[in-house]
Amino acid sequence: MVRVKICGITNAEDAKNAVALSADALGFIFAESPRKITEIEARAIVKSLPPFVSCVGLFVNQPVERVKDVCEFCGIHTVQLHGVPFCLTAMPQAKWVALEHFSHGRLQWRQRGLGKLSLPEV
Repeated sequence: MVRVKICGITNAEDAKNAVALSADALGFIFAESPRKITEIEARAIVKSLPPFVSCVGLFVNQPVERVKDVCEFCGIHTVQLHGVPFCLTAMPQAKWVALEHFSHGRLQWRQRGLGKLSLPEV
Protein backbone atom coordinates (compact mmCIF):
# COMPACT_ATOMS: atom_id res chain seq x y z
CA MET A 1 0.00 0.00 0.00
CA VAL A 2 1.29 3.46 -0.89
CA ARG A 3 0.86 6.21 1.67
CA VAL A 4 0.99 9.86 0.63
CA LYS A 5 2.38 12.73 2.70
CA ILE A 6 1.86 16.32 1.60
CA CYS A 7 4.58 18.44 3.17
CA GLY A 8 4.83 22.18 3.67
CA ILE A 9 1.29 22.75 4.93
CA THR A 10 1.00 26.36 6.09
CA ASN A 11 -2.74 26.98 6.42
CA ALA A 12 -6.02 25.26 7.24
CA GLU A 13 -7.38 25.50 3.69
CA ASP A 14 -4.39 23.64 2.23
CA ALA A 15 -4.70 21.00 4.96
CA LYS A 16 -8.41 20.57 4.25
CA ASN A 17 -7.74 20.24 0.50
CA ALA A 18 -4.94 17.70 1.05
CA VAL A 19 -7.21 15.58 3.25
CA ALA A 20 -10.01 15.83 0.66
CA LEU A 21 -7.53 14.52 -1.94
CA SER A 22 -6.82 11.49 0.31
CA ALA A 23 -3.48 12.49 1.81
CA ASP A 24 -2.54 10.04 4.56
CA ALA A 25 -0.17 12.46 6.28
CA LEU A 26 0.51 16.18 6.40
CA GLY A 27 3.95 17.66 6.97
CA PHE A 28 4.66 20.81 8.95
CA ILE A 29 8.07 22.46 8.50
CA PHE A 30 9.67 23.90 11.64
CA ALA A 31 12.98 24.70 9.92
CA GLU A 32 14.09 27.69 7.87
CA SER A 33 12.00 27.49 4.71
CA PRO A 34 9.53 29.60 2.74
CA ARG A 35 6.97 27.06 4.04
CA LYS A 36 7.96 27.33 7.70
CA ILE A 37 5.01 27.35 10.09
CA THR A 38 4.75 28.54 13.69
CA GLU A 39 3.85 26.19 16.49
CA ILE A 40 0.61 28.08 17.12
CA GLU A 41 -0.46 27.84 13.47
CA ALA A 42 0.43 24.15 13.28
CA ARG A 43 -1.41 23.33 16.50
CA ALA A 44 -4.62 24.93 15.22
CA ILE A 45 -4.42 22.97 11.96
CA VAL A 46 -3.57 19.66 13.67
CA LYS A 47 -6.53 20.03 16.05
CA SER A 48 -8.87 20.53 13.07
CA LEU A 49 -7.82 17.33 11.26
CA PRO A 50 -9.63 14.00 11.27
CA PRO A 51 -7.99 11.37 13.51
CA PHE A 52 -6.92 9.17 10.58
CA VAL A 53 -4.51 11.82 9.20
CA SER A 54 -0.94 11.51 10.47
CA CYS A 55 0.88 14.75 11.23
CA VAL A 56 4.62 14.96 10.64
CA GLY A 57 6.94 17.63 12.01
CA LEU A 58 10.04 18.36 9.92
CA PHE A 59 13.10 19.64 11.79
CA VAL A 60 16.67 20.43 10.72
CA ASN A 61 19.47 20.33 13.30
CA GLN A 62 17.18 21.19 16.21
CA PRO A 63 17.93 20.20 19.81
CA VAL A 64 15.98 17.11 20.87
CA GLU A 65 14.20 19.05 23.64
CA ARG A 66 12.96 21.61 21.10
CA VAL A 67 11.63 18.84 18.84
CA LYS A 68 9.85 17.18 21.76
CA ASP A 69 8.37 20.47 23.01
CA VAL A 70 7.03 21.44 19.57
CA CYS A 71 5.57 17.97 18.96
CA GLU A 72 3.88 17.84 22.35
CA PHE A 73 2.47 21.36 21.97
CA CYS A 74 1.18 20.74 18.42
CA GLY A 75 -0.05 17.16 18.88
CA ILE A 76 2.42 15.78 16.33
CA HIS A 77 3.41 12.11 16.75
CA THR A 78 5.76 11.58 13.82
CA VAL A 79 8.95 13.48 13.07
CA GLN A 80 11.22 13.81 10.07
CA LEU A 81 14.70 14.87 11.13
CA HIS A 82 17.42 16.16 8.82
CA GLY A 83 20.99 16.99 9.68
CA VAL A 84 22.79 15.58 12.67
CA PRO A 85 21.21 12.22 13.65
CA PHE A 86 19.13 12.26 16.81
CA CYS A 87 18.95 9.63 19.50
CA LEU A 88 15.79 7.62 18.88
CA THR A 89 15.47 6.70 22.54
CA ALA A 90 14.99 10.40 23.32
CA MET A 91 12.03 10.49 20.92
CA PRO A 92 9.62 7.80 22.21
CA GLN A 93 6.71 9.29 20.24
CA ALA A 94 8.56 9.03 16.90
CA LYS A 95 7.36 6.45 14.35
CA TRP A 96 9.72 7.10 11.44
CA VAL A 97 12.74 9.32 11.45
CA ALA A 98 14.79 10.37 8.43
CA LEU A 99 18.31 10.19 9.79
CA GLU A 100 20.22 10.90 6.61
CA HIS A 101 18.53 12.52 3.67
CA PHE A 102 20.87 11.02 1.08
CA SER A 103 23.66 8.58 1.70
CA HIS A 104 25.41 7.27 -1.42
CA GLY A 105 22.30 7.97 -3.51
CA ARG A 106 19.94 6.13 -1.15
CA LEU A 107 17.51 7.43 1.43
CA GLN A 108 18.29 6.03 4.87
CA TRP A 109 15.47 5.48 7.34
CA ARG A 110 15.31 4.02 10.79
CA GLN A 111 12.21 2.75 12.51
CA ARG A 112 12.34 2.33 16.26
CA GLY A 113 13.53 -1.17 17.04
CA LEU A 114 13.97 -2.30 13.43
CA GLY A 115 17.34 -0.82 12.52
CA LYS A 116 18.27 0.88 9.28
CA LEU A 117 16.18 0.43 6.14
CA SER A 118 17.27 1.54 2.67
CA LEU A 119 14.84 2.70 0.03
CA PRO A 120 15.48 2.32 -3.72
CA GLU A 121 17.83 4.81 -5.30
CA VAL A 122 16.26 8.11 -6.33
